[in-house]
Parts: sequence; structure tokens; C-alpha cells
Amino acid sequence: MGFMDTVKGWFSKAKGTAEDVAGKAGDKADVAWDKTKDVAGDVAEKTGDVAEKAWDKTKDVAGDVAEKTGDVAEKAWDKTKDVAGDVAEKTGDVAEKAWDKTKDVAGKAGDKADDAWDKTKDVAGDVAEKTGDVAEKAWDKTKDFAGDVKESLDGYDDDLAADRPESD
Repeated sequence: MGFMDTVKGWFSKAKGTAEDVAGKAGDKADVAWDKTKDVAGDVAEKTGDVAEKAWDKTKDVAGDVAEKTGDVAEKAWDKTKDVAGDVAEKTGDVAEKAWDKTKDVAGKAGDKADDAWDKTKDVAGDVAEKTGDVAEKAWDKTKDFAGDVKESLDGYDDDLAADRPESD
């Protein structure tokens, strides 16, 4: 046997060994795969059970939260309505007090206006009376003056008549 035959023999043997190893590896891989599927199935089943229990618990907690939130929301709404009612009542009280004060001030202003009107009428009456007195005195003086002028002119009438030529 020659060198080449020896090398070919090694390669053949290596090939056979590789095929053997590959065959055994394939068998082992099949077994490993089957085991992996079994384990994964068990994990999935157990995980599914745990997930289902977790989901049920989550729904229970969510229900409790919703129920408690509803109770809290209802209490908050009731309190809000109470506060709003109190605010409305207080606002009404303040508005009523403000209106009463406004009427009181307006009443006082009205009283002052009435007093001012009465005083204005009194003063106007006094002015009219005084004006009447002054006018009466002025009229009397005017009449006296006119009388004096007439009296002083009476004598001139006769003098003027004498100086006038007679008309035919």
C-alpha cells in the first residue's frame, strides 16, 4: 500500500466516524428536541396556570379598586354638592346683605335728596319773596318818580300851550 492509499484510508475512516458521530448526534438531537418540547409544554402549562391565576387576581383587584373608587367618587360628589350648596347659600346671604346695605344707603341718599329739595324750595321761596319785595319797592319808587316827573311837567303843559300858535 502506498502513501496515497493510506491517506485515502484515513479519510474514509474519518468520513465513517463523522457519519457515525453525525448519526448519533442526530439521534441525540431528536431526543433533546423531544425533551425540550416536553419541558416547554410543562413550562407553558405551569405558566398558563400561573398566568390564569394572576389574571383572576388582577380582575378581582380591579373590581375592588373600581368598587372603592366608585365609593370614593360618590363621597367626593356628595361633598362637592354640599360645598356647592354652602357656597350658593353664603353667596345668597352676602348678596342679600349687600342689597340691604344698598337700599339703606340709597334710602339715606333719598332722605338727603328730599332734605336738599326741601331746602331748595325754602331758599327759592325766600328768593321769590325777597325778589317780590324788591320788585314792589322798585315799582313804588318808579311810580313815585313817574308822579314827580308828571307833576313837574304839569306846569310846562300850560306854558307850552300858551306859546303854541292857534290852529284854525
